[in-house]
Parts: sequence; structure tokens; C-alpha cells
Amino acid sequence: LSFGQSEWTNWFCGWGDFFLNVEEEEMGVTYTTFFFQSSFAATATTIVSGAVAERFNFMAYVIFSFVNTITYCIPAGWLWGSHGFLYKLGAVDVAGSAGVHLNGGMAALVCAYMVGPRIGRYDEGTGSLPLGNPTNA
Repeated sequence: LSFGQSEWTNWFCGWGDFFLNVEEEEMGVTYTTFFFQSSFAATATTIVSGAVAERFNFMAYVIFSFVNTITYCIPAGWLWGSHGFLYKLGAVDVAGSAGVHLNGGMAALVCAYMVGPRIGRYDEGTGSLPLGNPTNA
């Protein structure tokens, strides 16, 4: 969805080339780009964990992480895919800050809205709460 080059590719998302099957002379660049982008997708997902810390069920967070990783492909294509409208406008995003934080911040906003306020958090003042799960901490 980020770098696909087929007749279905448009300004919004790339289409095609879903599996890494490349010629030997292109292998290094392709695999390096894949691991680079997968680390960015993981980082965009971890941004959300701060917004919903200890408020999500673990399996819900795993499912969310999968969906967010797929969602990350769209802004990544806008910035780095040759079809992307930001790429064509000349946008420069050297270290992934725009794509990663756009996706992570918006996902955090949506998740925090869906989870809602921490009910009862400030009923007894603004002091620290006792540690909920020392093993996870």
C-alpha cells in the first residue's frame, strides 16, 4: 500500500507488489526499505500505548497494533512512494517524523476518545495511584 506500482495505484495509495519477490540486484535496497518502514510502523503503534496505557485489554491492543500497522502504509506512501501527493509536492521527511507522528498521533486521539476518560481517576485528589500491575510495569 505504500510503494506498490500497478495500474490501480493512485495518489492516495499504492497497489501491488505485496510480497517481497525481487531480483538479486535489487534485493538489498528492497529489504532495507522493508525493515526501515516496518520499524516506523512499529514506532507509530507504540506512540498510541502512551495514550491508552493500562486501559486496553492486551488482545485488543494486539489487534489494534495489526490494524495500525496496515493503516501506517497510507501516509508512508504519501511521503515516500513515487505516487504520493506529498512526495510529488516535494515534501521532505528525513527521519519519518511526519508519517510516524501523523499516524501515531491520530490513532492515539481516536483510541483515547474511544476508551474515554479515566473514570474515578481523580475522585480522591490528584495524587499518584497505587501501581496496578508491577509485573507489567
